[in-house]
Amino acid sequence: MKSTQIKGLPAINVRDGDKVGDVERAFLNPVERRVVGFVIETQTGLFQPERALMADTIEVQALGDAALTLINDEPRGAETTANYDRLVDLNALHGRDVYTEGGVHLGHVSEAEIDERDFTLSAIRIASGLFGHDHPIPVAQVITIGPEVVVVSATASEATKPA
Repeated sequence: MKSTQIKGLPAINVRDGDKVGDVERAFLNPVERRVVGFVIETQTGLFQPERALMADTIEVQALGDAALTLINDEPRGAETTANYDRLVDLNALHGRDVYTEGGVHLGHVSEAEIDERDFTLSAIRIASGLFGHDHPIPVAQVITIGPEVVVVSATASEATKPA
């Protein structure tokens, strides 16, 4: 699943079929290279203040192309909350510069690809060139997802060269 498809998905409680809210963010553990949690903006009424819930992936039944299904309507998000300062907001990854380990600038992250079965990062897509053509870089070639840049192996630059 493309990271750009996650924001806005309805979050549904599978126990009773209620819509809990909409996915606002997904958080990536850059070391494990895996999405570990989600922020869900809850539905609000006239006299109810807006609030957000954190949901760890262990509280998620499934991440589908049309919805995020939750095991219950009150996820706790304990792991995501406890590790918040070490996580990367998947939306903030977009636009981050990508360099090879040899210092060559390849472009910027246009999106990430997530395996919806186990929430692992499978690839990042890099936009480069005048028209921002996308090129996938498999996660095996990603060395570091840092707070400001992404570093990939020198061999990843081959994928960004015009055919």
